[in-house]
Amino acid sequence: ILKDGNSVTDQSGNSNNFTVGGGTLTKTEDSPSNVFATGNPLYYYNGAYASWSNGNNTCYTNSGATGVNRATLGASSGKYYWEVKIGASDGAGNIWQGVGIVGDDVTSHTDELGNTTFQIGYWGEDGTIRKNNYTNVTTGTTFTTNDIIGVALDLDNGKIYFHKNGTYVNTVSGYQGNPNTGQYGFSLPDLTSSPPPLGFYFPAWGDWDNNNRYYFYLNFGNGYFGTTAVSSAGTNASNNGIFEYDVPTGYTA
Repeated sequence: ILKDGNSVTDQSGNSNNFTVGGGTLTKTEDSPSNVFATGNPLYYYNGAYASWSNGNNTCYTNSGATGVNRATLGASSGKYYWEVKIGASDGAGNIWQGVGIVGDDVTSHTDELGNTTFQIGYWGEDGTIRKNNYTNVTTGTTFTTNDIIGVALDLDNGKIYFHKNGTYVNTVSGYQGNPNTGQYGFSLPDLTSSPPPLGFYFPAWGDWDNNNRYYFYLNFGNGYFGTTAVSSAGTNASNNGIFEYDVPTGYTA
């Protein structure tokens, strides 16, 4: 684990150095002392055929039915940010890919992300935010292959914000969300009076397509989408993680 750089020099000072036999070493921000979330291949619904690579940060979904996948780490308080790059489909057709959060388990093959009270999903094909059992909010912003979706989750104030390529999308009232100021976020159920069944909210993504498989490239702080580094790292006051776009004020990986 090359936490402090891409040198193979022993960081302890004991001179137990390695020698690079070939290839290129790449530093990872994810280490035993700074653990980021990854995709969780042990959790799925109708995702039995999902394939995983790049440290479980690339997900290739199941083609058989609607599928929902989630991350290894969830939270019940705090403010967190992550990014998902939308990958290509293996077939022609719509971009039925969703990005969001889950606080409960999906229990039906017809449940897409955002189908229950404790889920929210932002969907590329029609640009809707789906929440609270098919309550759809039109943002007016669709997304497609190679777009980067940023998610800012504010569990201290019960809000979530989505951006497409750095521009935050509109809420139901038509105002642009702003996680830096706390304005116009999409509301979550009250965490005190109505906590999620799982006890935590988890980053999640999935598709709504019985025929095609889709790629999702997850960046929880390592600074890569698959094997491609972010093109121009944004600002991050927490100094925890590398992201394509600016991390909102007060948020962290």
